[in-house]
Amino acid sequence: MRSSSAILLALCLCLSNNAGALSFSDFFGPHLNGVQTTRTALAPKNALDSIHRWNAIAINASGLDHTPVAPGEIRTFGEQLGPGRSSRAMAIVHIAIFDSVNAVLGGYRSYTGIQPAKPPVSLDAAVAQAAHDTLIALYPSQAPAFDSLLTDDLAKVSNKNERTNGVSLGQRAAAAILALRASDGSQLAEPRVGVNYFTSDQPGHWRQDPISVIPLALGAHWGDCKTFVVQSASQFRVPPPPDMTSAEYLAAYNEAKSVGGDGVFTPTTRTPEQSFIGIFWAYDGTPSLCAPPRLYNQIIVHIADQMHLGTADLARLLALANTAMADAGMSIWESKY
Repeated sequence: MRSSSAILLALCLCLSNNAGALSFSDFFGPHLNGVQTTRTALAPKNALDSIHRWNAIAINASGLDHTPVAPGEIRTFGEQLGPGRSSRAMAIVHIAIFDSVNAVLGGYRSYTGIQPAKPPVSLDAAVAQAAHDTLIALYPSQAPAFDSLLTDDLAKVSNKNERTNGVSLGQRAAAAILALRASDGSQLAEPRVGVNYFTSDQPGHWRQDPISVIPLALGAHWGDCKTFVVQSASQFRVPPPPDMTSAEYLAAYNEAKSVGGDGVFTPTTRTPEQSFIGIFWAYDGTPSLCAPPRLYNQIIVHIADQMHLGTADLARLLALANTAMADAGMSIWESKY
């Protein structure tokens, strides 16, 4: 089962902000390394372009967050590391953007309950400010870049009253969602292997990843996070695996063994297409690429463009998709641990 949703759930590893000052090597282990790249987003021409621009800024910030800090660079590695934490971040950013747009254009219920805005209001300013304020809260070490991007956008809004009101609206939208997510469980530190979480060689017990040797039991507390939409992370809890002495477990074990061979030293029944899909999704956490939520956002925007979605519908789609991804990560880790 390698559907896109199953991949996301299976890959939702996360790292707490309070887990200590971890480096790239601390998280990914001694066997992996990476290089840093720089990306920019095009300046907006209208409100729809502003959503595209700040979506790109957000996911690129997440990509940079997964990239080793270069010598002399003033930045913190892994402020929102892993699919679970980065999907939560993207949900917060896009709820703020949606509520800003919806307060002006209407048509939908506000997520946070902010009041509609009175004209004149610049949607460009509102979107930029809402995204900026949430991103700074989530990725504080990247604040100078966000400040510069916001300054560029606001300078393009010529009407002072529209700009001022748009900034105020964006600030309200960002503050509202950040307040709702304060102390939502994401602040819990990840347990450390051998300190307050212990591995076992016994079948059916949790083991440390033998390749990356990550020193944390990643996601052990992620199921305790407050969800965005579903009632709780346990609402759709999956049933436990079959008993290890059962025929069902044996069949599943043999299937994984037959498909998982490398085709060189161990036989495999895996098709070339299955190998391609597996390698494609194995990029999880790769420097500059980030975790799966970044790629999913790119896919969402591409589909939205093909459908010619307008400003309000694009903002809503991105909010819906990112809250769904965030809740998926919390739900799967609740089931796992």
